[in-house]
Amino acid sequence: MQKKWYLQPEMIIAFSALITSLAAVVVSIYSAYIDRSYAKASVWPSLLVARSWGQDRYEYIVLNQGNGPAIVHYAKLTVDGQIVNHWQQAFEQLLPDQPHSYLQSHIGTGVIRPGQQIQAMKTNDPETVKTLLNASISAEICYCSIYDDCWLSAGVNAPISVEKCDINEDERFLQ
Repeated sequence: MQKKWYLQPEMIIAFSALITSLAAVVVSIYSAYIDRSYAKASVWPSLLVARSWGQDRYEYIVLNQGNGPAIVHYAKLTVDGQIVNHWQQAFEQLLPDQPHSYLQSHIGTGVIRPGQQIQAMKTNDPETVKTLLNASISAEICYCSIYDDCWLSAGVNAPISVEKCDINEDERFLQ
C-alpha cells in the first residue's frame, strides 16, 4: 500500500520548509516595523512654548526638548483672543500709548535643532512686564519631524499629533 502524498518524507520536508519560511517572513516584517518605529523615535522633536518672567524681565521661549530637528511650518499668536501677525502689533494692542522696547527672534518657520532654545521675545521694561503678565497671550507652533509626523505645540501642554500643518494665511505669525 502506497503512503498518501502528504505523508511522504519529501512532502513533510517541503511543508516544514514552507512553515519555516513563513515564520521567517513574519518575523522579518515585524522586525522592519520595530526598526522603523525606533528610527522615528530616535529623531522625534518635541517643542515647548513657554514664557518666563521676573521683576524686570518677560520673555517667550521656544525649546526643542526632543532628540530630532523640529521643522516649523507655522506659528500663531493671540493676544487677548485676537490674532496678531507681529510682536509690534501685539505691543500696540496692549500698550497703545507707550514706546515699545523688546528683542525678538524669528519662530514662524525654519528648523529648530534638538536642545536649541529660541528667545522669541524679550523685554526688560518693568511697565511692559506688568502689562504682559496681566494679558492673555498664547502661542502655538505646528512642526513636523523628518518623517513628516506633525504636532501642534501650544503652551506647556504635551504636543498634539496632527495630520499636517495647515493654517489660514491671515492667521500666520510672521516673525
